[in-house]
Amino acid sequence: MVFINKEEITQGVLDDASVFIVATPKEKFTETEFNALKGFLDGGGAVLVTLGEGGEKSFETNINYLLEEYGIMINNDSVVRTHYYKYFHPKECLIPNGVLNRGIAKFVGKDSKKDFASCFSFVYPFGATLNTAKPAVPILSTGPASWPLNRPVCAFTTLTPTSKSKLGGRICVIGSGHVFSDKYIDKEENGTLLQIVMGFLTNPNELELNSLDVENPEVFPPRFLDLGPPALELYDLQEEFYSEVSRLSQTANKVLSSSLKNRDGDLDKRPQASF
Repeated sequence: MVFINKEEITQGVLDDASVFIVATPKEKFTETEFNALKGFLDGGGAVLVTLGEGGEKSFETNINYLLEEYGIMINNDSVVRTHYYKYFHPKECLIPNGVLNRGIAKFVGKDSKKDFASCFSFVYPFGATLNTAKPAVPILSTGPASWPLNRPVCAFTTLTPTSKSKLGGRICVIGSGHVFSDKYIDKEENGTLLQIVMGFLTNPNELELNSLDVENPEVFPPRFLDLGPPALELYDLQEEFYSEVSRLSQTANKVLSSSLKNRDGDLDKRPQASF
């Protein structure tokens, strides 16, 4: 059964929930709401968070305050397709090879020993990238055909069980709130992505992630090339190797020569008397 809560998030609201979905929040959360969500996760609950391009800055929310405690942060950026393919808008990114864990391939019934990165394709519309750190595990990336390259777009975190629950809390974060909307849920294999997410949140024992891929996911931080040094012929070698005294003398000579030229030019412009 699905309930929609439009009021403040309290412990009473979360008591009857098995999965709580925070779908593209557009307001800031209070400390009381954050504490209620933390208590829900500590008690073995599951939370799904989605946002969109531009991250917190565009939606004027503070959801990262909660997510950072579990190793995830939604960036203030956008994912775009580097070249046109199938979808007209460049931010409607078709990602055919973004799977980061071969456990996902096994879950959807594909061969995990072959190219598991392309075991299913999905549309990632108007979304942002994520930053992840342990204990979070990136599950999906932008792949090599979108920009930024090979950055996480979906991540899971499983909490250690506490005395409150035998099953640790689970949290899933996706950087696009449009992925599961009516317009895109039937595009490509977005329905399969929903099954993966809900399988992790409701019955994590069915989704067994590969430990090697958990430790070394194929995601890379963005690398910006630094400008190289100028070519040698563009250097003024005398200026580089002269001493400070020589540089001061050279500068003084330049100023003196330019002032003399200006004075001579002014004299040439004076009217001359003719007899």
